[in-house]
Amino acid sequence: MSDLWADDLKGRVTLLSGLDEAFALLMQADGVDITKWRADDFHRVCDQVEKQVRRGQIRRFTGNDYIKDLASGDVLACQAYSGDVIQLQADNPDIRFVVPEEGAELWAESLMIPDLARHKANAEKLVDYYYEPEVAAELAAWVNYVCPVPAAQDVLASSKDKDTAALA
Repeated sequence: MSDLWADDLKGRVTLLSGLDEAFALLMQADGVDITKWRADDFHRVCDQVEKQVRRGQIRRFTGNDYIKDLASGDVLACQAYSGDVIQLQADNPDIRFVVPEEGAELWAESLMIPDLARHKANAEKLVDYYYEPEVAAELAAWVNYVCPVPAAQDVLASSKDKDTAALA
C-alpha cells in the first residue's frame, strides 16, 4: 500500500470513499489486525490519510466513479474492485488489479428483502430468478465476481467461449 504514496503518483491516486473498505485496507497496511482494531488504530490511519490529502497525493475519494479516471489515465493507482478492473482490461490490457502485499478483503453482497416489504412475493421471485444456474452463470461471466450458485460453474464450464469456460 505504501506504493500509493510514491511521489510520481502525486495527485493521481484515489481511495474508496466508504470507510469500511478504504480504512480496512489501510489499517492492514499499517499492521493492524482488522478483526481486533481499536480507536487508536483508526485515528492513526485518519492522520496518515489527512497527511496524504494535504500534500496533494490523493486526487479524490470515490465510489465506482474511479472507473472513468482510471480508464482515462487521470488516475494511475487506486483502490478498486477486481470485477471493475477485469472489465476495464478489455479496453486497456495495461490496467492491472494488484493485491497489496499486506493483504486484501473478500466482500460479499447479499440479496435481502425487508420483512414487511409490500411486494415481498415479487422480490422473492426475482431472487429465485438470479439463482437459476443459467442466469447466475451469465451474471458471473458479466461481472467477474465469485458466483454463489454452485450449479452455475457447470454452465460456465460448458460454454463454447474459452474465456467464459475458464471462469468455471
